[in-house]
Amino acid sequence: MARHIEAWMDGVALSSLGPYLIQGVQEDPAEVDAMATPRLGMDGQWPGVQRRTALRVVILVAIRELYDLGRRSMLAETLAGWARGSVLQLSNHPERRLRVRCTGWPSVGAARSYTEELRVELTAWTPPYWEDQQPARLTLTGDQAEGSIRLPGTARAPIAVTVTPTSALTDLSLTVGGQTITLEELAVPAGEQLLLTRDDEDNLQIVSGGVSLMRRRTPASADDLYCDPGAVAVSYGANVNCEVLFEARGRWI
Repeated sequence: MARHIEAWMDGVALSSLGPYLIQGVQEDPAEVDAMATPRLGMDGQWPGVQRRTALRVVILVAIRELYDLGRRSMLAETLAGWARGSVLQLSNHPERRLRVRCTGWPSVGAARSYTEELRVELTAWTPPYWEDQQPARLTLTGDQAEGSIRLPGTARAPIAVTVTPTSALTDLSLTVGGQTITLEELAVPAGEQLLLTRDDEDNLQIVSGGVSLMRRRTPASADDLYCDPGAVAVSYGANVNCEVLFEARGRWI
């Protein structure tokens, strides 16, 4: 017996909105950019690391309404509204999510054909990976501490850090898998959180009290902090006692 496919957008199951049947899900090969570096003193460039830029998923949907063309058109519009969501889950891996935008709308005209499937095209850019719904977490305390966070998945993932000092924080060093970011001349009061997080474009942000602290990084600091799949060593040091929460979502190729 064929296995029924379910899809959720922002937690809403497609099947809960009407007589829809998902006929298939197609995942296109990820789009990549090849980054190259010049060959000093020579023509051409050295091949560099390939970086994912987009991941596209197509959902093929049949409407199980065989008599009323007006209702079929209404159901196609409902499907289009559902596709405007931003977080996709599928029943084959409901513990994972994909942050998407709809880039191909289901055709209301196609809904008038009883034999034609409706096509929903969804594209993920930031990030172009399936991610775990729940992040791996590790909490450490003291003015310095070290531990290990175990990240599931098959791709490198960024890490988020929340630092809560018990008194005024002026200096902080964070290390993840051998990469270190050091912040100096801070002025974070007791109890206020310092956050190492990501913006909507998946770029690193370091903030406290709504103020960016990116310029407080030392010149020797790493550009970002990432975890590879598996056990990753993490540590920190500060001028005062802190509670430090490390979080990372497993990413899947």
